[in-house]
Amino acid sequence: MLRCGVCGAGELGPLGELMTDNRVGDQRHPTLRFRRPGVLRRRPEYTARRGRACLSCGALTAFLDPEDLRSYRAEADRLIEPE
Repeated sequence: MLRCGVCGAGELGPLGELMTDNRVGDQRHPTLRFRRPGVLRRRPEYTARRGRACLSCGALTAFLDPEDLRSYRAEADRLIEPE
């Protein structure tokens, strides 16, 4: 059973699509971004397209796409947190 990461309640709603107000290109869905690992390297980012809301406190829990989750797992130990 999934629990809310904020209040601990076991009452999460159904899985839904996460969207932002920006409807341009790839910015339609929330992304998890990290600092560039070097000057000529791409900025690592992972898209969350699905999520659940807690029925008790309303907090959102986002889930990465399966492809982005595989990449995130493979790169996690090399990611640099933003300042």
